[in-house]
Amino acid sequence: MTVADVAIGEVRPVSSNDLEGLRLIRDRAPAGMAVTAGEYGYNPEYFRRMLDARAVDVLQADVTRACGATGREPGPDPARSGLGIELKRADAEPFRV
Repeated sequence: MTVADVAIGEVRPVSSNDLEGLRLIRDRAPAGMAVTAGEYGYNPEYFRRMLDARAVDVLQADVTRACGATGREPGPDPARSGLGIELKRADAEPFRV
């Protein structure tokens, strides 16, 4: 069994903090398979380490969990209409199911 065999169908074959493991999977994955990680990232340095290690094809930043890629504290803004949460339909349209 190869690393690519293990990665196919696995949601998380290695931890997001295992940059060497992610790099190994990325290097041995079939052509066209993107390796994503970073949903627990909390500041720009976290994402920079992933990129410098060439561990991922796509950074999967989730600003609702921590400070996200900007390093700023996320959260609703009660002073703004809709708590500052905006949906840009034009941006979302290509992903409509």
